[in-house]
Amino acid sequence: MAVKYTVSEFKNFGKCVCIDNGAMELYVTVDIGPRIIKLNLKGKDNMMFCDESRSILRDASVVSDMFGEGSVWYIYGGHRFWLSPEKYPETYYPDNEPVTYIVDGNKFTFHAPKQRFTGWQESMILEVDENDAKVSVKHVLVNMSDRTQKASVWGIKVTDKGGVAYIKQAKEDTGLLSNRNLVVWPYSDLTDNRFCMDNEYFILKQDTKAKNAFKFGTNNTNGVTLCVNHETVFKITAEYVKGAEYPDYGSSSELYSCADFLEVETLSPLYTLKPGEVCEHVEKWELIPEKSTDFDKLKRYF
Repeated sequence: MAVKYTVSEFKNFGKCVCIDNGAMELYVTVDIGPRIIKLNLKGKDNMMFCDESRSILRDASVVSDMFGEGSVWYIYGGHRFWLSPEKYPETYYPDNEPVTYIVDGNKFTFHAPKQRFTGWQESMILEVDENDAKVSVKHVLVNMSDRTQKASVWGIKVTDKGGVAYIKQAKEDTGLLSNRNLVVWPYSDLTDNRFCMDNEYFILKQDTKAKNAFKFGTNNTNGVTLCVNHETVFKITAEYVKGAEYPDYGSSSELYSCADFLEVETLSPLYTLKPGEVCEHVEKWELIPEKSTDFDKLKRYF
């Protein structure tokens, strides 16, 4: 089946480019964002969390002071393009303006407006497979400011309640040097039963009864993260660049869990960009039907 699309309203997120290749559906917001607000195998539930109530937001005065009076940042849900290291309020750019887009066959390009104050300009380019539930998501960052800036491209998938995420630990033989890291945020309780690890994998679950958030990062040299939910394996692959400088003490992948959702995050190396310079970060996505939740069976997807 050829890749088809329509432009229509989705829930209360405004107009979306609704993409369908017969195997999966992707909806991308264009009145705001952009966010990949819907992602699912045909006939299956949405893998993405959607904040229809606009309950998760940042509307502090510092956001308005930097980005303009009345500015509010909403999580919305879905997949978003952010920048690391995280800084407040700079990272929380209120991306509530219309997005321009271009469609060329199975290639969909979304350009967000140039950000006020920071001068960053972000684009997402989706190349959708014509037959299978696969899509390449390229994040393109341009420094449109008048100053040199340093950042890592940060792809954040805010996935739906009930999910479990898995990362394979680095196994390279580095002799007398360390070969893997576990980076933990101040609010993370290492006795939290949502988080577990053995000698090969890190695992983080979502729990709607959780009282506190949990986040960790690692050097994901394997490049693969799995998120399992709704009888679907969501496989995300991002290249790990050996020897590159990564943010958050060398983290190329991060997972975050709270009572509302589970975030699956990949990060590019840190790039120093002069005015007009560009960097890119690519994620390969695949949706795989899978009824089993037995991790011994899920390991074959790494």
